[in-house]
Amino acid sequence: VDLAIHMALEVRKGNASVYAPYLRSLPTQADYERFHPAYSRGEVGFHPAGDVWYAPEGLYHQAMKCYALYLHGTAAAPPSFEEVFLNLVRIHSWRFEGSELVPLVEKANTAGAAELNAEPAPVFDDGELTYCLQASRDISAGEEILADYQFQDLSALTFFTIFGFTLGADEHADEDEDEDDEDEDLCLNLGPDELPKPGDGEESWLHNVWRFAEEYCHDPKQAKPKGRRGGAGA
Repeated sequence: VDLAIHMALEVRKGNASVYAPYLRSLPTQADYERFHPAYSRGEVGFHPAGDVWYAPEGLYHQAMKCYALYLHGTAAAPPSFEEVFLNLVRIHSWRFEGSELVPLVEKANTAGAAELNAEPAPVFDDGELTYCLQASRDISAGEEILADYQFQDLSALTFFTIFGFTLGADEHADEDEDEDDEDEDLCLNLGPDELPKPGDGEESWLHNVWRFAEEYCHDPKQAKPKGRRGGAGA
């Protein structure tokens, strides 16, 4: 959250910020509102085991607490919570191996395991961190660079709430890998009766949530998405 606050302050500087060219390249709130579950405002009620944002200890609630402490301790004109939250979404949806918003590296797209051709390669040398993308196989001229988003370590539900998309059930953690969640219905509030197809006038992010639910939760024969191992706040 501290980083999100600093980013919001830098954005407010406009062209006076040394980071202005990079900050202008990041997705806007309007971009995220078109698809990302972070902007559901908790209206869907994802299962807490897979909801990284609105579970009781999720990032939204953590951010609210930190932001309140920040307001209490600052005399300067602070950024709004909306500005801070936008940057928190940017940080968590554009990160690799625990490193947030590495310029150029975070522009890499991802795909299924068989299509990946690059992987994050942080190098520490005398206390300095150099962050690169390392080719995992030969890459042809003009071929898109596709990096590992660690999707195989996350369930479809957790991956979806972080990034706003999934790569298919076979690419994510299996539901049987976490015995503690064996009997939990992580399609909570995502069944066809609970989440019918949105109308044309409904918000875009809701259509995206419905597409996820249709793929994973509307057919009783489908495998149900599991939550992140260790809980939503891990």
